[in-house]
Amino acid sequence: MNDKLEDKYSKELLISCLKERNTCITMEECNKYLDLYFNNGVDYVFSFSTEIDSIHQWNYYGGLAGYCLVYSASEIINAIVKNNFQVIHGLVIYDCESQKSIVQNYLSVIDEWKMNKDNPEYFNFKRFENSLRMQLERFKQHNHSCEKEYRIIIHSKKEKIRIRNGYFIPYIEIDVSEVNPVKIIVSQKLETDLAIEGIRRYLKCINRTNIIVEHSSLQIR
Repeated sequence: MNDKLEDKYSKELLISCLKERNTCITMEECNKYLDLYFNNGVDYVFSFSTEIDSIHQWNYYGGLAGYCLVYSASEIINAIVKNNFQVIHGLVIYDCESQKSIVQNYLSVIDEWKMNKDNPEYFNFKRFENSLRMQLERFKQHNHSCEKEYRIIIHSKKEKIRIRNGYFIPYIEIDVSEVNPVKIIVSQKLETDLAIEGIRRYLKCINRTNIIVEHSSLQIR
């Protein structure tokens, strides 16, 4: 599920957009929307990076060691959709003006809906509200832009609960067993040929020899 600091950032952005425009949405309604978007929705965020061989990613997540598994985004998304989840996906947006533009477009549609709400064929407003909340979860502050994050945001009504370390943790189950990495990149810190050969032999044992295995191209001092 999403980070509380990111929720705070999205709330402040939404309030800022409401204050900037000549809208028929009141602040009372804004508080209602905030409660709807951030308290009642159940979304799960599946995070990746398009920087598959970045010194920042290797250092932050692996201490310059380990492996990077490269997947096809479309294969993962197709597997999730097959499980009948509502999904929004795409690159995380770090530019504040771009974020505001997206929110303002949504608010314009909400305004139009309020003026035409007697028309039952206008659109599925509940799904639209879910879509807005999920779009807000693609926003992060600009100082995180080096991550070049790609997110798959999943809306689910089928969550389960399990206990871990004394906490009740909500979760969802998605069958991605047929989705395999297209490439495995080995850190330069594991520079011996054994690191590559060991993975290739394992992949041969499980009949996954089509997966590319290679060392990172980074030169680490």
